[in-house]
Amino acid sequence: MHFHLPIKQASRRLSLCPTVLKKICRRGGLNRWPHRRVKSLLSKFNSLKEVLRTATDPRVRMRAEQELARLEKRLSEICSGILRNYT
Repeated sequence: MHFHLPIKQASRRLSLCPTVLKKICRRGGLNRWPHRRVKSLLSKFNSLKEVLRTATDPRVRMRAEQELARLEKRLSEICSGILRNYT
């Protein structure tokens, strides 16, 4: 889906007006477009990948890997929870 995009861009890509997309989302149980949440998680995810790439301390690497797994799970929960409402 296009949750990583602002709702205006997503609606354009889907050939819908933003109002129609909002109505569809609300019927599916999505009260707010998750763009900012997804963007924030992706930003943190990319920062942690950089830490993994440059870190030499095994404890730092392990902590970054754990945090990456947590963020990945959270992102998956956001998107799958939303998509679950549409099926």
